[in-house]
Amino acid sequence: MGVSTDGGQTWQAVADYGNCRAMSFLDAQSGWIATADRLSRTQDGGKTWEDVPLPEDVSEIAAISLRTEEEGYLLDDAGVLHVTRNGGETWTAHPVGFDLQAKTIPSRPTASAALRFTDADHGVIAVHLTGGLQGGVVVARTADGGQTWEQTTVFETELPLITLYLSRDGSTLTITDELDASITVLQYAE
Repeated sequence: MGVSTDGGQTWQAVADYGNCRAMSFLDAQSGWIATADRLSRTQDGGKTWEDVPLPEDVSEIAAISLRTEEEGYLLDDAGVLHVTRNGGETWTAHPVGFDLQAKTIPSRPTASAALRFTDADHGVIAVHLTGGLQGGVVVARTADGGQTWEQTTVFETELPLITLYLSRDGSTLTITDELDASITVLQYAE
């Protein structure tokens, strides 16, 4: 992992975390990083990392988001959102309600899910669901801290190798297709 202090002109290596699946930073010093089965935090710009205990029954991390020093979110591969308000000491589970009967959130090193919360109530989750040769990107939005969700399929694809990125405010979803090297950008409009 590298850090730049001059807008990306030069980079300095600060740590090797391994096969990183997701990162979420508040500022240049404080952030979270995740692999499929490990969540860690830094408070020194990535020079050192401290493991954060995972919520019970989480077999795989799909996405993470850190909103404040103490408040963070973790989406597992079963489509359950886990919320901490004390830096990961305890977690509360909120099932999002994705229809995973015939579909799954793909397990791979790249981001097949993304999530953002702009405050304690308003959040968005984007997941790439696949099943056989059919799949699509589903976006779920909440306005009550994850108690209820409104879902919409925003992108249909038969290709299994896409990566999702959400802007910090959750209004822009970028979908990259690794097979045909295309990029699709979707903007949320109320």
